[in-house]
Amino acid sequence: MGNFGNRKDSPGFWLSFFLLLGAAAGTLFCNWPDSGWKEALRDAGSGMVTAAMLLKLDFMGLFFTVLRKRLGEAFCLILFSMTPAAPFLFMGTAAYLGFSTAVTVSSLTMGSGLSGIFRYLALVFPQAVPYMAVFYVTAWWMEEEKKKMTAPAALALVLAAVLGAAAESFVNPWITAWITG
Repeated sequence: MGNFGNRKDSPGFWLSFFLLLGAAAGTLFCNWPDSGWKEALRDAGSGMVTAAMLLKLDFMGLFFTVLRKRLGEAFCLILFSMTPAAPFLFMGTAAYLGFSTAVTVSSLTMGSGLSGIFRYLALVFPQAVPYMAVFYVTAWWMEEEKKKMTAPAALALVLAAVLGAAAESFVNPWITAWITG
């Protein structure tokens, strides 16, 4: 992922750096606008899954919708890693992820204080674990170690995406409803 300092662990360092840089930019973005914008941001954070909505969810339909989206994103990450611009694409993606996370956390904490952090964790747990594994493995392992995409490696990434989609579709709505209910 580039020779930014010639360190063996530089890809993980730089991905984390841009993730934090995006988070700082997102936090500044949310605290800078006038009060009318902050009200809209706070209202956006209040639209959570409720227990009543949970009973109406079609979990299989949700699973296939989420799976289709996540497999597309994983495919894009694999394509990113095969280009000469991979370091910049992954750093930009990390910065975007940090920015969007900060905006989400800020909107949730504006409406409910520090409990907004727990609401955010409820939104991303447990699916964030396999999704971040796909991101970091694709960004670091394939680019830095110059590994080629083999059938077992591709299957492992697809299985991680399927596991994340299953967690996001079947487990996460219950956790979110329990935390927000």
